[in-house]
Formats: sequence, C-alpha cells, structure tokens
Amino acid sequence: MARLVFRNDEVASRFVEWEPKARDLVALLRMEISRTPDDETLTALVADLREVLGVTPSA
Repeated sequence: MARLVFRNDEVASRFVEWEPKARDLVALLRMEISRTPDDETLTALVADLREVLGVTPSA
C-alpha cells in the first residue's frame, strides 16, 4: 500500500485527503520498523521510499 500511495500518482490521486493518508502511512511504517528492525523486506521498502521521496535518514 505504501509503495503504491507514494510511487503511483494515479493511486495517490484517488485519495481526497492525500497528505493525511501519507502521514498515517509514514507513522505506521515507523511503528512497524521500530517493532521489527531486522525485517529486510520492510527495511528495503523504507529505503526505496526514502530514495524516491528524496528523504535522508535522521540521526
């Protein structure tokens, strides 16, 4: 879901309130990665989204 919302403009445009949806997805990703930091699939998803969105990891 996160990959579609952030990488696919057509899917993102279907959300009337895209920004709140995006914030909710980021919050869910942060929560999940804090629970399972060794999950390689989730880590790869976050890295991919950071690259696409031009976000650098915070210290």
